[in-house]
Amino acid sequence: MEWMYLVPALPSLGAILLVLFSGKTGKAGVIAVGCGSMGLAALITVIAGWQFMQSGLAAYDQHLWEWVRVGDFSIGVNLRLDALSLAFTFVITFVGWLIHIYSTGYMAEDPDFARFFACMNLFVGSMLMLVLADNLLLMYLGWEGVGLCSYLLIGFWYKDPPTAPPRGRRLSLRVSVIRPWRSHFSCLCNIQARYSYHRCWRGRRTSGRPETLRSYG
Repeated sequence: MEWMYLVPALPSLGAILLVLFSGKTGKAGVIAVGCGSMGLAALITVIAGWQFMQSGLAAYDQHLWEWVRVGDFSIGVNLRLDALSLAFTFVITFVGWLIHIYSTGYMAEDPDFARFFACMNLFVGSMLMLVLADNLLLMYLGWEGVGLCSYLLIGFWYKDPPTAPPRGRRLSLRVSVIRPWRSHFSCLCNIQARYSYHRCWRGRRTSGRPETLRSYG
């Protein structure tokens, strides 16, 4: 379970590599980085899940580093694995991996092949951070990452034919930015209300022992 941090880190690192070096690796390199990072994340999820189920723990917390410290106030980059987050992590990594594999053929002729896989890797990394985050601010960072990637993927084909009206940018703005602004604002208000009431940033999820995983599946 000590490798759990690699589950969200690998897709995010893959996105960074695809953005920086996609022009030098070619299509084969893009597939290796995009699908390979997802496959490794799925494999580590299986290993961490098996270890978690065998441990008998209700939850496993992993502290990575301290993110913010101001006086007595501090927030760390911490991950939390319990039955519910493990179920979501299985779905995200394995379904995401299958989508990546399918996309290698579906997007094969697209000139922005590398950009698509960079967006997909970042999308998966943000979703994993959302479900594994131990505190509300880190969860919100994952939430906003998912929103950003939704905007980038909905408006992926933003170059309309010269004779067609520009729909891509307007659609992506309307669907992923303008309409969901209420949910973003509501999420911030809920985070602030929770902190004001509990004086704690940690997101305590309701979950049982590992044996109760089937009830979440």
